[in-house]
Order: sequence, then C-alpha cells, then structure tokens
Amino acid sequence: MERAELQSVENAHEFVAASGEKLTRLDQEFRELERQTVALSMERREEASETMQDFSERAGELRTQLGSLVDASAEEISDEREEIAEGISSLTASVKRELFELRQSVTMTSMRD
Repeated sequence: MERAELQSVENAHEFVAASGEKLTRLDQEFRELERQTVALSMERREEASETMQDFSERAGELRTQLGSLVDASAEEISDEREEIAEGISSLTASVKRELFELRQSVTMTSMRD
C-alpha cells in the first residue's frame, strides 16, 4: 500500500516530499518499537535491538537517497522512484511486522506472569 500511495504521486518533487513524510512516520514506529522492548526478556530485547538497528540503517540509506534528490531534476527523480518506493514499502512492512510480533511477545509474557 505504501508503494502504491507513493507511486500515485505524479509530481517528482512532491514524490520526494511524500517519501520524506513516510520516513518521518516510520520514525514514530521506531519509537513505538523501542517502547515495546522494555517489557521483553533480555534475550528478546537484544534481538529486537539488532533488528531495530538494521531498520535504522535502512531508513538512513533511504534518507540519504532522498536527500540527494531534493534539488534533482524530474528525470533524475523518475529514475529512482521505483527503488525508493519499494524500499520504503518494504521497510514499513518489516517495521509493522516486528511491532506486531513484539506486541504478541509482550502479551504472552504478561499472561505468563
């Protein structure tokens, strides 16, 4: 869905702005992931920390790629649209999946206590 939303933006510079907004929303999801890890076992918290580090690196790469397009021509942006849209979509799905799994882990842990 993220990918389709981004690709529906016709203007190249609006695409860059919309992509930046999606990454900003992902930052909120990252903070939620961090909050959820507090209730996890040490082992699971370490795993989650490694996963979040990976997500953060991927988001950083996308931000760098977007940053290089701020003053780019519409043609240059067009060349990278698909890759950026796919990257944001994939990262968003991964973050949401991890958040869902963490919430389940927290629920299961609290049920056992």
